[in-house]
Amino acid sequence: MSVLNSRNWKAIESSDLVGSAYLLTVLGEIEVSQINETPILKPAVPQGINPKILLLDLSTQTTGDVGGDATKWTPATYSQPVSAGEYVTVDIVGQASVPVERVLS
Repeated sequence: MSVLNSRNWKAIESSDLVGSAYLLTVLGEIEVSQINETPILKPAVPQGINPKILLLDLSTQTTGDVGGDATKWTPATYSQPVSAGEYVTVDIVGQASVPVERVLS
């Protein structure tokens, strides 16, 4: 996999009410070079030795037959249900280490 340019990473743990389900959402932007290229974030396998750090792999996928060269920044997102305070950091492997912000809606 080639090294991707990325920026503006955030990791947010949110919940509607105290004691209800929590959701971890990771957001960032990836520079792609084709209009049909989509960023993919998924949990790394294996995860690291620290259970408080979520490791995510970043890659891109080319979709469809129609494409063209066009360098642009495109959003990358990942979400998963979590327990309150389950992660303190999200590491996007080879890109960034992002502290988890906690937000109650």
